[in-house]
Amino acid sequence: MQSKRRWVFQVLFLLLVMGATAWGLFHGSDLGELAELLGQADWHWWVLGFGLVVLFIGGESLILHDIFGTLKTRHRLSHCFLYSFIGFFFSCITPSAGGGQPAQAYFMRKDRIPVSMSVPVLMLVTITYKLVLVIYAAAVLLLRPRGVMEALDPVWAWALLGLVLNAAFIGLYLLLVFRPGLVERFLGWCIQRPGRLLGEKRQSSLRQKLIDWMVKYRHAADCFRDHKGMLLRVTVVSVLQRSLLFAVTYLAMRSFGLGGDLMTVVTLQAMISLGTDLLPLPGGMGASETMFLLIFPALCGEMTLPVLLVSRGISYYGQLLVSAVFTAAAVAVIGKEKRNGKDLVI
Repeated sequence: MQSKRRWVFQVLFLLLVMGATAWGLFHGSDLGELAELLGQADWHWWVLGFGLVVLFIGGESLILHDIFGTLKTRHRLSHCFLYSFIGFFFSCITPSAGGGQPAQAYFMRKDRIPVSMSVPVLMLVTITYKLVLVIYAAAVLLLRPRGVMEALDPVWAWALLGLVLNAAFIGLYLLLVFRPGLVERFLGWCIQRPGRLLGEKRQSSLRQKLIDWMVKYRHAADCFRDHKGMLLRVTVVSVLQRSLLFAVTYLAMRSFGLGGDLMTVVTLQAMISLGTDLLPLPGGMGASETMFLLIFPALCGEMTLPVLLVSRGISYYGQLLVSAVFTAAAVAVIGKEKRNGKDLVI
């Protein structure tokens, strides 16, 4: 019952944020003129953009396949693709993308991948996923490209806040993966503190579960440390993966006949993601549109709103749509082999 209430709340919250975002975008706009501009755009660029979204999601599938293969974990490449679509679907509809990894871990467990393995793997994916944003921000701070700096001027403080928060988040995750002993001692201290409230039996049970879980967790962390080549591959693929999604904005601009430097557009879109990544909003909805409207007039001028609608429509709503379709397929497929008594094949 509590789970159903939570999902009802999340759906209502998603619809509320969508409605507020739509009102903010279209309030005071000439909808007829906007529709005419959209009708004049070259939709072939939109199809290419949608293809980039699919490649973006597929990039995570290759990352999962690489990690599981390196760790000698039973898996299927086709199921890795489904895990990715599942993750992005639930990330799109939950605040701060908080529902993506729990959903992925649930379906991995149905595939007989233990939580003690799936959680560290998903943590590594998250680390590199957010690391890409920090890399882009560091490049901007070091190189200070003129066009990027001028466009970012209205939101520079917000972008810096996003950089600090994401760097701190990555640091915490690195502790979980590479210093599990420190985390184990901290969690043990947390269990011991409310000893009387928990009761001796309950406290002993929690301590034993923690020990059992951390033994398996340490194994995964040791594997990560022993496979630095895999970590490098995952980071490189993550950079390419996220850059594909950021490039959708460039294709949206081209559909309206606008020029511009691809790297500048990709970098600015990365900075928008940096500033909104940890906000408690589904897909950064509302905040992403606001930052776009503040940054991209420097490149798009009066066409900023039409470009935003196409870019966001493909990169977020298009991603949500295709992920929903494959998530439905995953519900029907994943776990079927277990019910039929068949083994997974790598």
